[in-house]
Amino acid sequence: MIYLLAYMAVGVLLLTLFRQIARRKGECDEPLMVHKLLCGGREDLSIAEHIKEASSELFAMTMLATLWPLLLVWKAIDSVTGQRVREVAPPPVFKVEYSDLIEKLTVHQVEQRERVQDPMKAVPDVPFGHLNSGWRSFIDGMQPTQELWYFSAQWDRSHRQELRTGYALVKDDEICSHYLSDVRRLG
Repeated sequence: MIYLLAYMAVGVLLLTLFRQIARRKGECDEPLMVHKLLCGGREDLSIAEHIKEASSELFAMTMLATLWPLLLVWKAIDSVTGQRVREVAPPPVFKVEYSDLIEKLTVHQVEQRERVQDPMKAVPDVPFGHLNSGWRSFIDGMQPTQELWYFSAQWDRSHRQELRTGYALVKDDEICSHYLSDVRRLG
């Protein structure tokens, strides 16, 4: 039993040490969630959200205190390679290319094409059905000098091919913004 307590104590000490080093380097400005909860925390969270955040932080601290040898290995690799071990590339962002544009349309043509016909009346009888408010916001941002084009583009999302279709606002051969109307997985 004494060995288990000593093992856990070493884990807590290393966790505290690494946290202080990270804070001095400016990698970690935020104090621990437990500290925020005990010392006044954020007022914009409810009690349940405070408890949820604190319990997840306590769970993470317990896991790190228990698995501290892995933390040492991770820090050793980090210092040897001189770069972050867990750096993750930002996810790719879908962008409509000029070559994806298919057909120039008017707002009226699009709204006729995208009107949802539901005999059960579960979907509102408006363009794009339940997604009409998003379409309205998209069209409200349209400038008089912009053109509305239908597009279709294949996109590789995390090694999964998708066919994305929708509408783009174009001005002077430049795509200003787009509205996705359909995403289908290929293959």
